[in-house]
Amino acid sequence: MELPLRVLNEVGWEPAAGDELELELSADAGDVDAWEVVLSGTLLKAGESEATYTFGGLLCTVKGAEVKPFKKVYLKLRSARASLGSAPS
Repeated sequence: MELPLRVLNEVGWEPAAGDELELELSADAGDVDAWEVVLSGTLLKAGESEATYTFGGLLCTVKGAEVKPFKKVYLKLRSARASLGSAPS
């Protein structure tokens, strides 16, 4: 996955090659504080088993048998290291 440097600079996140990444795509924002990057996107096009969303120019295509083409989605990202330190309360 490639993210614009501007997005990474805004959150102070400097992932390195080989770092593990957690990603969630959902129809609801949920707890955005648990994530390092949260982008809202809109449905661009939908097919039988795929949907393409745009996040201000960043395109994301989701493929699979159970793809639900929500009109608005949230793409949430964080390094796997960040989630290890955040135990549920």
